[in-house]
Parts: sequence; C-alpha cells; structure tokens
Amino acid sequence: MGSRKGKKRFKAQVKTPKSYAGFFALAAICLAVIITYANSLNGPFVYDDLRAIIQNESIRIENLSPSSLSLAAFTGASARRPVAGLTLALNYYLGGYSVRGYHVVNTIIHILNGILVYFLCLVLFRRFRISEIEGDPGFLSPLNAGAVFASLVFVLHPVQTQAVSYLIQRMASLSTMFYLLSFIFYAAGRERSGRSRWIFLGASLVSWIMALGSKEIAAVLPAVVLAYEWLRGRAEEGRKTRKVVFLISVAVLAAAVPLFVFLGGDPLAKILDTYRGYDFTPGERLLTELRVVVFYMGLVALPLPSRLNLDHYFPVSKSFIDPLTTLFSLLILGAVLVFALAYRRKTPLISFCILWFFINLAIESSVIGLDLVFEHRLYLPMAGVCVGLGWCLVKALGRFRGKALIAGGIILVLLAWGTISRNAVWQDEARLWQDVVTKNPHSYWARNSLGMAYMRSGELSEAVSNFKEALKLKPDHIPTMINMSVAMAGQGNTGEAQRLLAKVLDFNPKDFEALYNLGLMLASDQRLEDAERYFQRAVEIRPWAHQANIAMGRLRLTQGRLDDAGRFAKKAVKADPRSAEGHLLLAGIYLRQGDLNKSLEEYQRAVELNPFDPSAQAAIGELLIRMGKTSEGLKHYMDALKLQPDEGLRRRIIEVLEYNKSK
Repeated sequence: MGSRKGKKRFKAQVKTPKSYAGFFALAAICLAVIITYANSLNGPFVYDDLRAIIQNESIRIENLSPSSLSLAAFTGASARRPVAGLTLALNYYLGGYSVRGYHVVNTIIHILNGILVYFLCLVLFRRFRISEIEGDPGFLSPLNAGAVFASLVFVLHPVQTQAVSYLIQRMASLSTMFYLLSFIFYAAGRERSGRSRWIFLGASLVSWIMALGSKEIAAVLPAVVLAYEWLRGRAEEGRKTRKVVFLISVAVLAAAVPLFVFLGGDPLAKILDTYRGYDFTPGERLLTELRVVVFYMGLVALPLPSRLNLDHYFPVSKSFIDPLTTLFSLLILGAVLVFALAYRRKTPLISFCILWFFINLAIESSVIGLDLVFEHRLYLPMAGVCVGLGWCLVKALGRFRGKALIAGGIILVLLAWGTISRNAVWQDEARLWQDVVTKNPHSYWARNSLGMAYMRSGELSEAVSNFKEALKLKPDHIPTMINMSVAMAGQGNTGEAQRLLAKVLDFNPKDFEALYNLGLMLASDQRLEDAERYFQRAVEIRPWAHQANIAMGRLRLTQGRLDDAGRFAKKAVKADPRSAEGHLLLAGIYLRQGDLNKSLEEYQRAVELNPFDPSAQAAIGELLIRMGKTSEGLKHYMDALKLQPDEGLRRRIIEVLEYNKSK
C-alpha cells in the first residue's frame, strides 16, 4: 500500500516538471498567435496606414547610419512617437512597402506581449500571495494554468485584432510591450535589495521611456504603480514607507513630463485645439466616454465578430439624461469602482485589475479631443482583465479542477474562432470597409474608404457610387471630392472631374492633392502649360513629395529641358529611394543625355524594386544591345516578353537574332 502511494507521488512529480512548465507556456502562446493570425499576414495597408506609413517620408531610410535613424525617429509623422517610428523605418529598410513584413513584426510584438502577460500573472500572483493552492508544480498546476489561461485570453481575444492587424496600431501594441516590461521590472526590483534592486528599477525606467516613445498612453504607469503599492499592502512603517512614498511621488511627477510635452505651456489651449474637426465639446466627450467605457466592458465580455468594427457609430451625450444611458453608465462604473475599493482587502488582486483597466483607459477616454471609440484602446487595459481571469481560474481549479479546465478550454476555442473570423475581414480592403459600412451606415469616411478600395481594384463605377454616398453624409469632405474626381477621370469624365477639383481649390487653394491631380488631368489633355502651373504650386507646398517631383520631371523631359528634368527626378528618388517610377524617369533622362552607363544603372535599380515591369526589362535589353552585350540584352528582352507578350518586342528580338546571324 505504501509503495503504491510512493509510486503515485512519483508520477505526479514527473508529469510536467517545473523546468518545462515555462517552455510549454511560451510554446502555447506562440502557437496560438500563429494559428489565429496566419490569415491576416497579407492584409493591405488601410486608412491611417497610408498616411503614417506609405506617405511618411521620414521612414524611407536607405542605410542604418545614426543620421538616418535619427531622422526616421524624430522627424515627420514619427516625431511624437520615435520608438514606433524607428520600427517602421526598419521595416521599410528591410522590405520596403511589402505589407507582410509589417504584419510579421506586429504579430511578433503580440506574441511577446502574450509572454509578458504570462510573467505579469506569475509576478502578481506571487506578490499578492495567491499561493494557498498547492499541487503539481508543472504546466497544469493551478498557478501556472491560471497564468497560461490569462496570456492565451490576451492573445486570442478578438477585440485585440485591431491593435495587431491594423498596422499603424503597432504604436499601441509596442507601447504596451514596454509598459508591461517596465511594470514587471519595477515589481521585481521592489523585492530585491542592494545593487540588483537599482538595476531592475533602472531597467523599469528605461522601459517606461521606450513605452512613452511608442505612444503617450504609457504616461499613466506611475498611477498604476501607486495602485499596486497601495493594494499590495507591503510598504513598511517609518523611514522605508517615507522612501517608497518619495519614490512614487517622483514617478508621478515624471508622468507630468510627457503630458507637458504633449500639452505644452498652455494645456487648455492645446486641449481645445485637439477638437478641430469634431462636432462635440470637451464636456460632451467626457459624458459620452462614460457610455464608451461601458461599451468597452461589453466588448470584453461578449466579443462576437458581429459586434467588432473599425468605426463604431456612437451618438454624443448632451447631458446625463440625453441619452439616459449616460446616467446608467455612470452608475455602472461607480458600482464597479466601489466594489474594487470595498473588496480591496479580501481580493486585492481583483481590485488592482479593475483599477488597471480604468487607469489605462484614462488618457484616451478623457477630455482630450480624439475619436470617441476605437477597439485598439483596449489592448493595454486587457492585460489587467486577463490577469483577473487567470486568478478566477486559479480559484476554480481548487474546487472544480476538471470542469474548470474544460470550461477554460471552451472559452479559448471560442475566442480563437472569433479572432480567425475577424482577421478574415482584415484580409481584404473592400471586405473590411463593406463590413464597416454594413455595421455603421453613418460613417462617411468608411464610404470614402470603400470607394478607394474599389478604385484600387479598378471598379470605378462602384467607387464613384460610394463617393457619392459619402458626400451625401458629409458634403464638404474634401478628400472624398478629390477621390471622386480621380475615379471620374478614370471613367473618361475629365470635365466633371476637373470641375470638382476646382471646387476643392475654392475651399482650399493650397490643397496638395487637388493641385497634383488637376495637374495630371490637364497634362493628359495636353494642356501642358496649365498642368505645369498646378504641378509647380504642388511642389512649392510639398517640396519633397516624390510624385509631384516625378510629374514635374516628366513634364520637363517632354519639353526637352533635360537638366531641370534631372533635378526633379533626383529629388523624387531622394524623397523615396524605393520608387521605381523615380528611377525609371532618371534612366530615361540619362538616356536622352547619352549617358548609357548611368541610364543602365537606373533601369537596373528600377527592376530590382519592381521585377514585374516589362518596359524596364525591355529598356535594359535595348541598352545592353546598344552597348554590344547582345546575349545579355536578349535575355532581358525575353524576360519582358514573358511578363507581357508584345508583337513589337517579338519582332525586335527576331531582328537582333537575324542581324547577329548575318555578321
């Protein structure tokens, strides 16, 4: 009997040794993310991705020199968030605008955040002394299972898809990564003494700075640390207590620094300035956010794909009773906070998780003028929610081990299904915006974006139809007017397109897009002098806009002004070194100037950037033949012919072959 008991204990100890528990946890997190995000890796750049990535000249680096990295981090659209900007620049350096590379980095960040949530759970479980449940120290021990469950909920929850699959929201996920690192380092440092304590606290400070450099949401970390110290109840009496209070006070003051940088010397004026373009006041926004936060709580609890949207319609609250749900939301939030305070001694970890959720929503749910609701704002707050859910599983495993594991497994499977379903929408631009329009027919910018998606796929009639619907919702929306003019020009309706652009320029004579597109339309009508006037105005407004410089270069080339054409082409290439168009233009100019070697170099660079351009392949072939390298030239001719069958090119190949035979 005794020997059988001993054998049973031995089996329990070797089932999943403690040394392997962490490895299995990390493997589970990685596998879960890979499975659920595999179908999002080819999703296109959408909406703000275009402005912050495609049109962001500062990230277009050609080398890793300190000056290039500094420009990428601290200039242009990246200036306020240099760490995030630097990662975008590195993406561009490694793969240009290949969208898969940006998705891979976002997915890796999501995996790392899942791993950090796992360690956050272990740290908080230990600090809040959730150790009354003993058992096998392996993978399925209650504490480890709770941490794994929390991390898997974090990475599998469908509401997280916007922060991962919407590429520019890397700023939120990257800030979260450094934020979690900072908190974990802080908690670890508080448990140490001597030199190691200061090493951990120093690492915490550096991580916090990196989080702030990714997105300003990290400014509230000192408030979370304060809540942690208060609820943990570990600060000692006397001098040590005063020291802790002093350090936290310094941290709170430090949090004012990024807010000061963001708001400047006149915070009220800066806050009011953020309301340009919005039809609500700071007071109305604050009232509305009461309902928004309750809505967020609903998304966390019931994240059905049908409830998720890139652009939620949310009517503005005018008072506590208009609509009445504003008052109900205030009561709900008040009840949750009262619960957190009332049960802080009995369940301090749950109280901390509740405070984590609300504190980390504070900046984007306050009086600062931002869009009312976005799902990616839940990414960081979700970490606290998941820790709380992990704690619930730990408690449940103590009483209903088998049932708790089954219930947890079912929840994870449902979350995974929801994420895969939601990511399927992110795969296709037209499908994404059709989803938005279906769920929110009030969104003019969703209609505009759907029109853009159709225009990019060549469905011009569908594009114009959606642009018209967008203008019904917002008649003075200039980007929609410009987009509709481009679609109309593509249909051959250039007269109406030009009239629409002239209307835009009546609103804003310095609108770059209107000037540039009107110039293109006039050039296509052979009204070159008029086109030149609009192109010049566009270049004056944005001197380094590569498309406008290319347009001016082509115009000068047509006019035979080769030196001027070269100057504009070089500016275009400098502005966007990976623009195949710019290199093709420069190659054509060098060819006209008789510099065959430089022309060949530029054509070859264009082919490196766009291997599927038959005209560039054919041009290289012609140049090589002129330079006496017939066999190499014929190879490029054949490559061009494979890309696009062309009778003229086929005849040219035959001519070259016959000429060689006759020699």
